[in-house]
Amino acid sequence: MQRRGWHIITLDNDPAFSPDILADVRTWHYQGEAPTLIWASPPCNEFSREFFPWTRTGNPPDLSIFTACKRIIQEAHPTYWIIENTRGAVPYFGTPSFIRYPYYLWGFFPPIGTVDLSKRKHKDSYPSSAKAERAKIPFALSLRIAQAIETSPPLTWTGRAAQSAHSPQASRQSQPE
Repeated sequence: MQRRGWHIITLDNDPAFSPDILADVRTWHYQGEAPTLIWASPPCNEFSREFFPWTRTGNPPDLSIFTACKRIIQEAHPTYWIIENTRGAVPYFGTPSFIRYPYYLWGFFPPIGTVDLSKRKHKDSYPSSAKAERAKIPFALSLRIAQAIETSPPLTWTGRAAQSAHSPQASRQSQPE
């Protein structure tokens, strides 16, 4: 996206991801101008674990990172926002705004249309030790988001949308697997 002129700032608490800002999102607070987009991808391991009956522990996932992401969205008041996770997060985050398995997006963003993910390696094919590779958002998906934002008429977000993970969009965008 940087080649498209986007200024990207990454934040993570794991130095292995080489973030621009090394911090725990639960204690970090946004300061600065309102960004065009905030894309948050809280770890999905607990949501995935509780989704599958053979790995379910009965312990609810920790929602503290999800809650912190919503707080930062409220603080930053971006034009658009996305929280990405897996289908295991649906019982905790609510109905997603967009689904293109295995990517579930909640947020406020323009319709993105079709996303061809056929050329990407499926994230479930990586071992759990390859967390950096599993965590990557496919270029095709991020490109479609960027294109939709760049070409759509501006949407109006009042800041209330971050009270829940749901987008104010009238209908869910979904694509077959």
